[in-house]
Amino acid sequence: MITFTSGGCFSACTLVFMAGSERLLGDQGRLGFHTAGLYASDAPPSMMMTYLYRKAFLEHGVSDTFLEKVLNTQHKDLWMPEPEELLREGIVTAQVNARSFEDGRLARLRQDGQLKVYLLGSRVFKTLARVAPEQYQKQESEVVEALAHFSTFADFHAAVKRRSDSLLSHYIGTAPAPELIEFWRAHMALLQALYEDAPEQCGSFMLGLSTSRFDYRTVLSVEALKRRQDAELALIEAAMLNPQGPGVDAAAELTAAFASAKSKAPDAEDMYLHPSDYADEPENLCSAFLALYRPLLAIPDEERAGSALRQLARLRGQELSFANVVSGREQTRINGPGSLEGGTYPGPLA
Repeated sequence: MITFTSGGCFSACTLVFMAGSERLLGDQGRLGFHTAGLYASDAPPSMMMTYLYRKAFLEHGVSDTFLEKVLNTQHKDLWMPEPEELLREGIVTAQVNARSFEDGRLARLRQDGQLKVYLLGSRVFKTLARVAPEQYQKQESEVVEALAHFSTFADFHAAVKRRSDSLLSHYIGTAPAPELIEFWRAHMALLQALYEDAPEQCGSFMLGLSTSRFDYRTVLSVEALKRRQDAELALIEAAMLNPQGPGVDAAAELTAAFASAKSKAPDAEDMYLHPSDYADEPENLCSAFLALYRPLLAIPDEERAGSALRQLARLRGQELSFANVVSGREQTRINGPGSLEGGTYPGPLA
């Protein structure tokens, strides 16, 4: 069996990776290690668990120094050795060009049923298939047609990610107030935690940048991440079943919110409209966004708060919300849940 990763592979993922007879690491791949134990549990590992963990590493011929480092690294302090050390210790058998290696994954997607399985791994597409199967089928048909135009999995995956993010952006701009407010409260709670404990990573999280050297789970609690995931699912479903217009005029609330944000960052308005332009200012970006959303989420009237949040989402012409896919391509805009424009790829998916 060949195992391969081109991104971050941490905790249990590393054990699966190590099971391969050939263990290939993409040029952007990172492996993260810590002591044996159950994820999100503070209980010390049992003697049997430590024994099996130690045995798995020794079977690969790692040095005593490497093994002791793994066994003495706590979950919150995830250790990510450099690729050279992984090769030297036998954890990785080779480094490969990720784009070339992943072409096999693209070929598998062309097999019967595999593309559907792949799409349903996305919360957006999975919810769409359950709540609005006809809309999902239209999306799947366009993806099937577009698949023929791609030669690498990396490019195809980026295009599908843009489609998924664009749909989510549309639902954020049309969701009912209760689900919309809970979504932003859950999302801002994650940003606040990152801003306090890992401010340099906050901007990357907002922009959807790949940070293979950082595991967000070392800072963000399981409960907070699950709350954000559940809120997103509820928002998508509510927006599909009960889409809303802009609502009552919230110009006064938005003006006050931007004034709050500008007190933290004079360029707050431009930061909101073009956040990716400020990727090298992660702390300022996070501070401005937190200051922008805090007063909106404090509006006591639920419907007025929902209106303000929907109107804020529409200020950017429905550009991707805090999840820009950084792949050297322009942001994609959405005119509706089935109509995409922009990008550089052939076919409707682009």
